[in-house]
Amino acid sequence: LNHLPALRELRLASNPVSSSESTFNARQLLVASLPNVHMLNNSQISERERLLAERYYLKRFHTDFIKEGGSTEQRASSAFSQRCPSFERLLKKHGAPEGVSAAAPTSTLKDSLLAVTIKWPDDAGKKVLNKRLPATLTLLKLKGMLQRLYSVPSTMFSISYISSSGPERDMDDDLRELSFFSVSPGDTILIRSR
Repeated sequence: LNHLPALRELRLASNPVSSSESTFNARQLLVASLPNVHMLNNSQISERERLLAERYYLKRFHTDFIKEGGSTEQRASSAFSQRCPSFERLLKKHGAPEGVSAAAPTSTLKDSLLAVTIKWPDDAGKKVLNKRLPATLTLLKLKGMLQRLYSVPSTMFSISYISSSGPERDMDDDLRELSFFSVSPGDTILIRSR
C-alpha cells in the first residue's frame, strides 16, 4: 500500500494479515504506515492519532531494528526494511524512542520499576514525592493514585513529564502505560492545575 501515494481513504474488513493484532493495534500500525491515508474504516485520522500511532510503531519495532544492525548512523538489514518499511522514515521524523533498548526484558517487578520524582511546579505547598512506579502503570491509574495522594480530583490537573535529555512532554492518553510515553528512571512527573 506504500506504493499508492494517491490513496487517501481505506476500508478493511476481516483482514487475515492483521488477525494476530488487536483492532486498536492494527489501526495504529496502519495509520503509522500510510502517511497519505486520512480516513480509515470510515473514521477520520486526526493529527494526534497519527502522532501517537507513529510513536507506537517506532517503540514496537525499535528493538528489532537494533538487533538487525540498525543505528542512527547505519540502516538496518534489507529484511527488516521489508518487514517494517515505514520505520526509517518515522525514525528520521521523530528520532529514536527514549527508554527503549535491545536488552532482554527484566523478569522481576522490582527490576522494572521506574524511580521518578512527582511534583507540582506551580504549587509549592504540595509535597514533592519520590516514587518507584511500574513501567506498565497506565496514566489513568497514575491519575487515580495522585488523586488519592493529593486529595485533588483528577479532572482538576494535567500531567506531563520532563527528562534530563529533553523538553517537557504532555501525557494525555489515559489508556497508555508510562513506558509508552518513554518515562525513564530519574525523570520528573509534573502535575499542573487546570
